[in-house]
Amino acid sequence: MKKTTLIIALLLCIQTSWTIAQEVTIGQTIPFDEIESKLELELITGNNSDVKVPFESLLGKKVTLIDFWATWCGACIVEMPHLEKLQREFKDDLTILSISQEKRERQEKFVRKKGNDLTFFRDAEEELSKIFPYRSIPHSVLIDRNGKVLAITQLKNITASVIEKIIAGEAIDLPLKKDNMDFNIFEDDYFNVDPNTKSYFVLQPGNPNVPGFSQWGNGGFSHKRRYSSLNTSISNMYLAAFQIKSRQRLAYQEENPWYDNYENPKNRYCMDLIVAEKDSARFHEIFREKLDEALDIKARIEIREMKVFLLKKHDSKPFSAKKVEKKGGGSSRGDYFKMAGVPVENFSNYLETHGITSMPVVDDTGIEGLFQFDFSFLPGDKESFNEAMEKLGLKLEKGIRKIEVLVLYEEKL
Repeated sequence: MKKTTLIIALLLCIQTSWTIAQEVTIGQTIPFDEIESKLELELITGNNSDVKVPFESLLGKKVTLIDFWATWCGACIVEMPHLEKLQREFKDDLTILSISQEKRERQEKFVRKKGNDLTFFRDAEEELSKIFPYRSIPHSVLIDRNGKVLAITQLKNITASVIEKIIAGEAIDLPLKKDNMDFNIFEDDYFNVDPNTKSYFVLQPGNPNVPGFSQWGNGGFSHKRRYSSLNTSISNMYLAAFQIKSRQRLAYQEENPWYDNYENPKNRYCMDLIVAEKDSARFHEIFREKLDEALDIKARIEIREMKVFLLKKHDSKPFSAKKVEKKGGGSSRGDYFKMAGVPVENFSNYLETHGITSMPVVDDTGIEGLFQFDFSFLPGDKESFNEAMEKLGLKLEKGIRKIEVLVLYEEKL
């Protein structure tokens, strides 16, 4: 990390003004005359038309809101109605540019299916993300009619009253969203732990300059010995410690507790736990003990009867996942589940843990064995999801079941 930082610092001293101007921040304007690239964006219309638009031509006529997003980003999809409302309300004074780096085909499919008041572009060469770098999305930039950057922030901070102030020429002051571009969540160890460490536990305040992220077994430790989580909440730590699938199985003893609010700085932590090799089988038990010792918020498991989704075989379509003999794995995201050598229960867990369903999911298929899954859909598109489920030969039905629920409560002295 230090060597990389030094090299970058040296390069900044000797390179041209284009390198210096590569990142534009609040109060600055984009120096188009210094940029060697054409800085063109591909217009996504839903009909596969090949139209490239110079980014400079999109600025200056109105206030501009750049929304960096992706079809797989659940938080981005949730915010789209808010963007649409802003665009309709300020159609004469505001231009919203929804920009993604995803494959053109996927974005075209999304626009055809969804269709809304927004204008979508593809940053094919990732040039715009060099000017406004980010690690997490949604990532939003506000630019006035003169091309000056007024805010780089989270989308939730951009309200109708904010747009009204900009149009009226009034100053705004929104929280800065500045992701730590030097820190690589997949390669760097945030806690810089000595690889010879036998056991330890640390609980630190959250860090707004790094993304929220959880990881098992980083830094050369096995998955059974280490768990790290950045910018996590009290409830999320307990969910991991008790091995509860999702927040949909979470309850609070108090009404509207402060520790249910992620925006409360007191409810944001960076934590790291390493257990000794001999204690690896007791990892989650030790995890629970450490949290209980460190926090005034406690947790317990209860069995409650709850409304759930039951994962069942489709009425007319056969289960199409290919059966395999060898246990394996793969990857999953908010828009796909691609695994080889996993049981149906893993797919059931995926539907719940990735926030795809609004209630807990219980596997009621009765299908046994290991299978190869290739499941994908457009997030936020119910028709696309139902088509993918039908193709797989499965369906979801509402039901009631007794399931484990994690109950959090504040211990009073």
